[in-house]
Amino acid sequence: NIGKKLGYPKLASLIVDFLQQQGFLPPHSIPPPHFNPDINIYPSAKVTFYAPSDISSGPGGMCQELIRAVSTWRSGASRYDTVFLKLENGERGMRALGVARVRLFFTFHYSLVDYQCALVEDYILHGNGPDEDTGMWKVKRAIDFQTRLPISRVIYLQDILRASHLIPVFHGTPNVATHLTAEASLDHYRNKFHYVNKFVDYHAFETVF
Repeated sequence: NIGKKLGYPKLASLIVDFLQQQGFLPPHSIPPPHFNPDINIYPSAKVTFYAPSDISSGPGGMCQELIRAVSTWRSGASRYDTVFLKLENGERGMRALGVARVRLFFTFHYSLVDYQCALVEDYILHGNGPDEDTGMWKVKRAIDFQTRLPISRVIYLQDILRASHLIPVFHGTPNVATHLTAEASLDHYRNKFHYVNKFVDYHAFETVF
């Protein structure tokens, strides 16, 4: 099973869901028994976005950043970055964005077509607006109530706008453990709310409102 080899047992079924949602497979269809698409994995992806108010950005206000999804980063701990997703729903600000954590960057070949994709775990917005005290929206990891596992899905790579920065909501939680490191905070506080940090740079401040 391709998913088991990569550490994600449900990956094949999530790829089928992706193909069905995109209209490349009939809804509720069962893929052929030999369904085993060729998969290539990548440790990171580079995104380019427009940030004209950032005086340190590139020519014409274009910025680039690297988003990582690796089991070890610089011979250390794992790094699975969070990202903003473009929803294309006609809204503006945070309502036009989704938040997810990337678990895998990969391409797969199926029916003579190459697909550039990412396996992500979704976060859901909390409330109808940003927090009154901080000005930041809150999100919480989407959980399957039956399995109690994070809800995962496969998306097109181009659905990613850029990296996002989440901060745990520490209010109401025990004292922060002294041994807790930055890369472990998303997992340590996986069942808690997180602020979507719009103060991380110019572009985020203008986009996440």
